[in-house]
Parts: sequence; C-alpha cells; structure tokens
Amino acid sequence: MKGFVVALSLTLLATPSLAGQHFPITGGPHGAEIGEQTCGPKGVIVGFTGQVGAWLDHIKMKCAQLLPAIPHGSIGHAGRHLGPRFVHQTKIGDSDGGHPFNFDCPPGSAVTSIYMKINNELKVIKYMEVACRAVISQQSVFPRGTIGDRGPYMAQYSETCPNDEFMYGLNARVWDYPVALGMRCEKVTLITSQ
Repeated sequence: MKGFVVALSLTLLATPSLAGQHFPITGGPHGAEIGEQTCGPKGVIVGFTGQVGAWLDHIKMKCAQLLPAIPHGSIGHAGRHLGPRFVHQTKIGDSDGGHPFNFDCPPGSAVTSIYMKINNELKVIKYMEVACRAVISQQSVFPRGTIGDRGPYMAQYSETCPNDEFMYGLNARVWDYPVALGMRCEKVTLITSQ
C-alpha cells in the first residue's frame, strides 16, 4: 500500500500555514487538482455527505470548530469540545448520479483516517472507509463509516493522522468524479490557536 488517502469537500478558504501531516494526493492518475479545501479556522472534519453509485459521484466535508477547554465548574465537560456541525458547500466532483450518502463521526469525535479503493479500470474512487477519534480522550470510536461498494480487484490506499492530530482539510483531483485525495492533518494545539 502506498500512502494514505482522504476525500472530502469544503469551501475555498485561505489555508493556515500549519506544520502537520499533509498526505500526497493519491488515487487515480487523471483529473485536475482542485486545491486545498479546509474547514476554516479551528475547524476539523466530522463527517461527509454526497452521492455514490457505482463509484463516488461527489463528496462534501462536514465540519465543526474545535473549541477551547470548558473551565472546571462550568456546565459541560472539561477539555476540548466541538461546536455545531456544518456542511462545507464546495463539492468535490461534478456528478449528481447515484444515491445520497451521509456519514457523521459519533458526537465528540472527528475524522482521523480514510481507507479507499480505486476501480482498476476507470481509476475512480469506488469505496471509502472513515475512522474517527474522540477529541478529548484521543481514543478511537466505532463504528467506522463506509461509503460505496467494497468490490474486489481494486487498488487500496490508506491515510491516518498521527496521534493528537485530526483532519482539518484535504486536497483532491477531480475528473467529473473524485479520483484522488490527500488528507490534511494538524495537532489539536495548533488548530485551537488559529
């Protein structure tokens, strides 16, 4: 397996200069690079929505702001927490075929890993599996989200953010459909200081 891959969609915002893990765009060879998409200041990816049929038609990122610790004695939990979820309006891929899909990380968690399969003939994303981690405890949370049909005979790619990092954006190549993705991860301390 080569590199890790992630796909998602967000508005074109100025990307902060962060020192986290930036995975290369990996997947099918064709298509045009769309540029880095991010969840904005203090934002992390908490899910995905879009259309999928025989392959991934398009995808949009779901985001939430990573908020500072709640002081002890306040209502709520001490430590990091997430603000309200919102869908990034930029969609990665132009097709509206297939059927709608929707994946949300469990409450209090954000995306840290994506595994995908690429159709060997068409070189498009056929299947994605998404993993999340709790923002306070850093423990993996289940179930993992699955998008598309697992199908055999496909190239496989996987990307995972290092410990204490979460996915805040991605880069992608598009050819009517998303064909390749690259995750953007950053440490929680740098995300919250933006």
